[in-house]
Amino acid sequence: MTGDEEIFRELDISQVSKVRIGNGAHIAINGKGIVAIESCRGTKLISEVLFVPEIDQNLLSVGQLTEIGFKVIFENKQCSIKDGNNNDVFKVKMKGKSFLLDPIKEDQAAYSAITTSAELWHKRMGHFHHTVILNM
Repeated sequence: MTGDEEIFRELDISQVSKVRIGNGAHIAINGKGIVAIESCRGTKLISEVLFVPEIDQNLLSVGQLTEIGFKVIFENKQCSIKDGNNNDVFKVKMKGKSFLLDPIKEDQAAYSAITTSAELWHKRMGHFHHTVILNM
């Protein structure tokens, strides 16, 4: 979830609800969509992201990652996120008692070499928006 509306590539504002946060309070969800994250290996798209204007951080749900087939492993003061084929997506070192993901830093990112057909067409067509490619 994120409170930054500007990082959404697509946002469905009809998806409104509430989410319970760590202190037990409920805060409003004002939409759901796809966000783009710039990394050292290019733009990564994350779907099913909640737009929650009241939060000031971007949060990644370990539970939701595992529900959609990712593996999340915490060991040796490091968090490894792997896709369904056991390929590393991210490796994040612990800072204090948190895992802060900065996708621009090369040393903590280990993206899979597998390319989807949408990514391939994106590169071939001169970086059209992914929605245009899917419509083609």
